[in-house]
Amino acid sequence: MTFSRTTISRAALLLTVLAAPFVIPATAYADSHYVCADGTRFQLSEMLGYHVLANRCTGSGTESPVMITITSGYYAGEHFCQQLLAHGPELVSGMQCT
Repeated sequence: MTFSRTTISRAALLLTVLAAPFVIPATAYADSHYVCADGTRFQLSEMLGYHVLANRCTGSGTESPVMITITSGYYAGEHFCQQLLAHGPELVSGMQCT
């Protein structure tokens, strides 16, 4: 049985359309969100992923998961973490981050 390029392209398009609703951006399901002036990220292990430690933060939430946005420095960007370890007036710590 031979498939034409058109058939394969249509099948790929159909799979993409069907999978699209399941690809949700991290910010859509983070229970907590903090914006921090700076921070660092380091890998604990392959299994545990990254640990993010950020300071000079504002935000809210005490529940996991958490979105930590670092606004400046080498690790600037959004970090989605499965666990919120510590949160204080100016310090946020998250584990199992991407």
